[in-house]
Amino acid sequence: MKKEQRRNLGEKIAQGILLIVLITLTIFMMSDVKKIQGNARVINYAGIIRGATQREIKLEISGNENDVLIKYLDDIFYGLTNGGGKYQLTTLNDQHYQKKLTELHTSWVSLKD
Repeated sequence: MKKEQRRNLGEKIAQGILLIVLITLTIFMMSDVKKIQGNARVINYAGIIRGATQREIKLEISGNENDVLIKYLDDIFYGLTNGGGKYQLTTLNDQHYQKKLTELHTSWVSLKD
């Protein structure tokens, strides 16, 4: 083989290896981004629960029932607790968070009754 042909072959092999490494890193990066987005959605929906429960309580105190809002909150609680659901939420594997979520849900059920 000529020197130039060996160099070209070496460059092609290096490019192939680099391409494989880049594809692998991209796959891992996409997986991490998906996890981060799932966590962000959980945070957003937890905030919605806070605000919407306050709104529902104020409506009930003033004598205005809103069963649609109650159903909305129940769907969010289900998604946060079990994952998936109507809003495709992820569950967080944090025991402290899960404990607090369970306490919040228990309070919500008590308020509804």
